[in-house]
Amino acid sequence: MPGKKRPTPDNAVTARRALLDGLACDADIFEVLSGLAPLHPRNDTFPGEVLLHLAAGVPVRQACRDLDGRPGGETP
Repeated sequence: MPGKKRPTPDNAVTARRALLDGLACDADIFEVLSGLAPLHPRNDTFPGEVLLHLAAGVPVRQACRDLDGRPGGETP
């Protein structure tokens, strides 16, 4: 039985970029999701796992900014 083709690291970059570009442009969430559909292999959680990983990093980055002592998490 041939092995399943797993998404590549480039697919993960594409998924993150599609989500962030859609959010930056204030696109309809269903439009963003339809753009991710071609990256979603049957019976696989990709790109959802990539987007969860991205979301999990946001609070960590914000906390680091807060600890840096800049008001409002401003970056230099």
